[in-house]
Amino acid sequence: NGEVVIAQLVENALVESPLVEFAVVVGGGRDYVGALVFPNAPAVVAARVRENLRARGDVDALVPPLLSLLGALPEPHPFAVLPPAQRRERMVEAVSRLLVAETRERPVVLVVEDAHWIDRESQHVIDTIVRTASQSRLVLLVTYRPEYRHAWDGVPGFAEVRLDPLPARNAGELLDDLLG
Repeated sequence: NGEVVIAQLVENALVESPLVEFAVVVGGGRDYVGALVFPNAPAVVAARVRENLRARGDVDALVPPLLSLLGALPEPHPFAVLPPAQRRERMVEAVSRLLVAETRERPVVLVVEDAHWIDRESQHVIDTIVRTASQSRLVLLVTYRPEYRHAWDGVPGFAEVRLDPLPARNAGELLDDLLG
């Protein structure tokens, strides 16, 4: 579920304790089983999100889509009854604005692992972030298998580094080093 992957990124950026020098936000493309469960009650998550965004001055515009993404939007709420396409676009915009705002405070490294497994919704968010990354202090590191396809060629600031498969001999050495 794309909302689960992106919700994890938002949870890491807003609710968890931020790093002092720069922020590292990690998410993955794996299909997670079951509902996303936060260790905090929705009211606590909502309070932390509002507090974090209040410092940036973006509370009114960003809170409803981010709380909806995190499953912490109070019911009933006008955001919940918007058409699905409009909710989706507002969530994508909110995540993108959140990351750009964070880069004004400190550089951000956003890591998306296993992008070859992400769904359309998550791909849309990542594509939006790729298009805006060059306008901020954001490094987006995306790992994926060779069969993964993206449309980022020609985007300012985009660079692809291909890694060849690890030869069997080196893989054995790596396993020996890791496992003893």
